[in-house]
This record gives sequence, C-alpha cells and structure tokens, in this order.
Amino acid sequence: MGWYTDYDDGTRDSCGLTREQREAQEEMQREHLVELQIEQSERLVHGDSGSSDNDDW
Repeated sequence: MGWYTDYDDGTRDSCGLTREQREAQEEMQREHLVELQIEQSERLVHGDSGSSDNDDW
C-alpha cells in the first residue's frame, strides 16, 4: 500500500507511512542534517577561512 521513490543517498520519499513513522523519519533526517552541518563547520574551522575566532586550534 503506498509507493516509494528511492533517492541516490539511500533515503526514500514515501506515501502510506503512518504519522509516527513519518515523524521518526523526519527526526532522523534532521539529526543527519545537523551532523553534516557540524562536519562542514569543523572543516571550515580547520581550513584557513581567514577567521581569527579559532586561533587555539
């Protein structure tokens, strides 16, 4: 019941999920986005971004 669209990154958009399943999926995606943002900002910190905020690294 319900169809799925598989994306390249392994996630899939679906119809026919219960509300709890959809909310759990959205929560996981949010956590994943936060992790990606943290990784990106750490990369900026460790790279030479011209910022003097993180001289103690």
